[in-house]
Amino acid sequence: MSLRHIISPVLAAIVAVSCFAAPARAIDSRAGTGAGAFMKLGLGCPTALALGRAYSAEAEGPSAMVWNPAGIASSQQKEIYFSYLDWVQDYSGKYIAYTQPLGQAVIGINYASMGVDNLDVRDANNIQQFGGNTEVKDSYATLSLARAFFNDVLAFGGSVKRVAENNDGTQYSNVVFDLGGQFRPFDFLSLGAAYMNIGNKDEVVNISRFGASVHMGDYLTVMGELEQPSDNRSRVGMGVQFTLPEDMLHVGSFNLRAGYYDYDDHGRNYDSDFLKRLGLADSSKLSFGIGIYTSQLFGYGARLEYAMVPFGALGNVHQFAFGVQF
Repeated sequence: MSLRHIISPVLAAIVAVSCFAAPARAIDSRAGTGAGAFMKLGLGCPTALALGRAYSAEAEGPSAMVWNPAGIASSQQKEIYFSYLDWVQDYSGKYIAYTQPLGQAVIGINYASMGVDNLDVRDANNIQQFGGNTEVKDSYATLSLARAFFNDVLAFGGSVKRVAENNDGTQYSNVVFDLGGQFRPFDFLSLGAAYMNIGNKDEVVNISRFGASVHMGDYLTVMGELEQPSDNRSRVGMGVQFTLPEDMLHVGSFNLRAGYYDYDDHGRNYDSDFLKRLGLADSSKLSFGIGIYTSQLFGYGARLEYAMVPFGALGNVHQFAFGVQF
């Protein structure tokens, strides 16, 4: 049996159990059938995780290349952006991205890598494989181009992406494509759609997203999204964002975020006293986060973002991001 045939299902299980798994009697027949499952995690986009993955209509900045490439079309300055994702089971990743206006369009590039060191790989008989200490690294790199039309009412974006898996020295790679659009017919309403990882769905999981957001004045935004991965059933996400705008705080804006996503239950977290105090020890569907932006960081614009997603007995997911505009 090849290395990929053993390790890829192990990583797919980490993703599926923590992100899209269901009770045994209700597991989707497509679960675990595609490679590149790490592309579903949302590395590089803490805002999406905080908002229950309901972000395709509001995606903007360098993180939009992860969720809906049309979102970078709203960028008016150069921006460099860093993110770190601490997933479950010691699986973690880093993301770096850059966007720049180019004439009437915006171009963006990114690179992301995820991995786990000393992965204890065992076969169906619980026999340790490959010495037991296997290094696994997953990565992707993206080139995106987007443009807005009709005074930013309509935006389209596309990407070409190289996705790679390195299973203890055995490497695989695929080239896939992303397409996305955003439509803002009214000041209070935004619609978004994206088709991510277009290519062989058996090599890299395809993801379709359809979302909408409603701005209820200057302080409150409500979002909803339908997400359909090619290797599992469709899921619904909802998010709410409360904003204190920059003209109120004078030094910057502050966003408080919460979301709900149709994850399945993952038991109870007995290790976190913090979650117990909040009554979230059994939570596997809620998410939380903050976003801070200022245009007054020594003459530069800067953003700081954070998301936390409790996954019951599996622990908590954390993602941090920092961006600088210039």
